[in-house]
Amino acid sequence: MKKFETLDLSAIMNHKLVYDVPPTDEKEAGLDNIYILKEDNRLKEIEQIDGIDFAFRFGACDNVVCEGQTLGIGKRVDKLHIIGFSYWGDIHEYVRILDEKEREKQVQISLADWAHPSDEDTFTREFFKGEKITTVKIVKSSGRACHLVYFHHCIAETGMKEPIRKLIFPDNMFTHIFAITLETEIENI
Repeated sequence: MKKFETLDLSAIMNHKLVYDVPPTDEKEAGLDNIYILKEDNRLKEIEQIDGIDFAFRFGACDNVVCEGQTLGIGKRVDKLHIIGFSYWGDIHEYVRILDEKEREKQVQISLADWAHPSDEDTFTREFFKGEKITTVKIVKSSGRACHLVYFHHCIAETGMKEPIRKLIFPDNMFTHIFAITLETEIENI
């Protein structure tokens, strides 16, 4: 049996993409003045995606632009379920995982660009071959360009038998993470 636990990312969120009304300072809005209006946002604060609950935060910031942030965990985890996207191209990145004894393991996460689904074409399917990634939500953007924004679900196996002390996010400003849910096999707890 599996246990799922949503993570609260609000302490490390550093970027805003969802706006209640069009922002007045469009130079700094969203991603290159492309943003999502609240009325077009199809994500709820608690959203079930692929049968798993995810917790989204909306307000001053709603996502993590990855810059090496650290997040304490303090428990055994088998898989990380990540909702997000990349900006300016598909990515393979690494989350560093440290256990209680400071032993480190790097786990690959893969996210498709926000402008297309994860299985858009032959190239994209090849890029993500063998990766556990799906496109899960599509919303409309506003601002400088109106297009569809694709949110993706990436599953990364930790391979850790010991409790995880902390996660260290990649240092890649094109990696945007909106929600993470931890999965643990109950027999392993």
